[in-house]
Amino acid sequence: MRIVAGGYIPGLVAHPTEAGLIYARTDIGSAYRWSPGVGQWIPLTDYHSPAMYNLNGPESIALDPNDPNRLYIAAGMYTCSGCPFSFLASQDRGATFQEYTAPFPMGANNDGRAAGERLAVNPFNSSELLMGTRNRGLWKSSDYAQTWQQVTGFPVQNSTDGFGLQWVLYDPANSGTIYVGSYTNASIYATTDNGQTWAALSGQPTSWPFSVSNGTKSPAPVRAVLNPDGNLYVTYGDQPGPNTMNYGLVEKYNPSTNAWTNVTPPLDRAGGESSARGGFNGVSQDPRRPGTLVVSTFNRWYPVDSIYLTRDGGATWVDLGRMTSQSGFAGLNAGNYYFNPSVFSATAPWLTFGNTSPPTGSAKFGWWISALLLDPTNPDHLMFATGATIYATDNLSAVDKGAAPRWYVQASGIEETAVLALISPTSGVHLLSGVGDIGGFRHDELGSSPLAGMYTNPVATTVGSMDWAGQSPQVVVRAQSPNATSNSVCNYGAYSSDGGSTWAPFPACATGANSGNGGAIAVDAGGTMLAWSPATGSANRPQISTDSGVTWTATTGLPARYNAVADKVTPKLFYAYGGGAFFSTQSSGGTTFAAVNSGALPSNGSCNGSGCGVIAANFARAGDLWLPLGSNGLLHSTDGGVTWNKLANVSWANSVAVGAAPPGSDVQSVFLYGTASPAGVMAIYRSDDNGASWQRINDDRHQYGGPTLIQADPRVWGRVYLGMNGRGIIYGEITPRVQPF
Repeated sequence: MRIVAGGYIPGLVAHPTEAGLIYARTDIGSAYRWSPGVGQWIPLTDYHSPAMYNLNGPESIALDPNDPNRLYIAAGMYTCSGCPFSFLASQDRGATFQEYTAPFPMGANNDGRAAGERLAVNPFNSSELLMGTRNRGLWKSSDYAQTWQQVTGFPVQNSTDGFGLQWVLYDPANSGTIYVGSYTNASIYATTDNGQTWAALSGQPTSWPFSVSNGTKSPAPVRAVLNPDGNLYVTYGDQPGPNTMNYGLVEKYNPSTNAWTNVTPPLDRAGGESSARGGFNGVSQDPRRPGTLVVSTFNRWYPVDSIYLTRDGGATWVDLGRMTSQSGFAGLNAGNYYFNPSVFSATAPWLTFGNTSPPTGSAKFGWWISALLLDPTNPDHLMFATGATIYATDNLSAVDKGAAPRWYVQASGIEETAVLALISPTSGVHLLSGVGDIGGFRHDELGSSPLAGMYTNPVATTVGSMDWAGQSPQVVVRAQSPNATSNSVCNYGAYSSDGGSTWAPFPACATGANSGNGGAIAVDAGGTMLAWSPATGSANRPQISTDSGVTWTATTGLPARYNAVADKVTPKLFYAYGGGAFFSTQSSGGTTFAAVNSGALPSNGSCNGSGCGVIAANFARAGDLWLPLGSNGLLHSTDGGVTWNKLANVSWANSVAVGAAPPGSDVQSVFLYGTASPAGVMAIYRSDDNGASWQRINDDRHQYGGPTLIQADPRVWGRVYLGMNGRGIIYGEITPRVQPF
């Protein structure tokens, strides 16, 4: 399902001589290779099993400048105990990999992921690589990343801050010369004898040349490039980012004279920047034009971050964000930079972030800009990534004539959203989603980013729960963390009576629901009764509204804060599960829960994803319920939870969904993310006979590290939607037929 990007992209890496060979590293959603022929990014690590999910986080990417086919990915999303960390080595540009266990942890989604490339290949010896680690100093491989040894002579052997060494840079013109940037010691170290001896660069900045807050760390090198003018250009910040970076510098170092020059772009006083704030991060250069490079601000916030271009080694700079915004479009907020619609083409309408104030049709220039790339084979092609997408221009030289370059979104193929909710009603649109950070979407087409953009009225930051009315499927509800709170309505939830085309906030919030992601929301089969299970407050039980959210009344009968789930056929009927018991409002008209199961049920076991313990109600049969319990298996009830059958052929059930019946059958298909016989591996399965048998429907190349949840289409037999944590929404269909959406 195409949303287009939707998350932070910390790094872009290009091969120095092979045109169009560019890689992107996300923080939680894999690494990608740009395919010029098809004009989109190709994901490279979708083969990872759920057990290897941590390897979907690329800490760093390195290319062999002498062999464009060789690619290395230092993989590890979190520095968690017991998690896998590996080097993924490819000799075919990521089509296949050999994996070698790393002797140290990595953290592609930890703070500090805004740093430069920690992994590098020696341009004079392709078998040799260096890796700057977060907590164990500098490491070296002499056999193409297969084995590693710590560089014992390096000045930083251990770091306790979790950030350690932020980048490694070989001098491509001088064999044996290497630079390493350390956050821990706020220093750059260099060697001229291929690592036999190391020393801190003399004269490097150790204090800020302007007033800073008490306790501010000394300038720490974030990223660096060696320009063909012979100088080392370094961006500095006081914090590792991306969450915090308050101050920054851009410095130029001449290795021949050991002289340092402050070449920081000037304050944007016209944009309201009266004092230094935010750091500098991204830096890239034209390898064929001495003195040409670009740098990015970082966490500046109002004006938003920008990119500066220099043609004279930092003596003068052009502010690309201001130039773009000034050419006819001043922005929707004072001090903010927005793309001028005349020089901006969007393939992801949601990038307006629900902004409905005139003029519309534009997006902020950027924030969290650490990935910055001047294409080494095409100096007119500049790319930069933000906390949401990748922008690019193919006519950067227009700046030399005083004109703004034309910009476009170069992110097609990247899908990085963290999916938290999926619903597929029986009529109207086939899929609506709730995702982290960018709200959610009504997906009217499979192959294009939703034209309506993200949900509005109210705009959400994160939509964590959604539901639809089983017998009135145009009624849709969502619970969320809002972009802005309101004193007059409840922006933590919203209601739609037209299948999600338009929305209205609830007039009031249920008690305890106005925090976090809003909790869990359900709507009964008739579409007239809502059940809102609050996000906080141990005493808060699901609350019922029969007036579209004007008033809320607490239910009774539940011993703890369990989420309510609606039957899809019978109105005013809700279920809840917890503590080995199953509850129903069967005899109370929706207001009072009572335990109905005839025997004790298993508790939730170990789980992959967020679907364990979440009841799946059959949209076509009243009381037909499925209950996945992780390592405690899968339960099925056909009488509203009174009796349950534990499926002997399912040993692990993370998430379950009910979809359309096969042609000629009245038995709905059931989809499982778990482990079932006879395949016996963690995978995606379908059963067309109520769980009597299971067929694995994905293969080893399409595992994606395992979904967070799954949903099935009630109208298209065999179609299943996978909600991923960092790989967006994947849908699967019965091959070879691709059915109309």
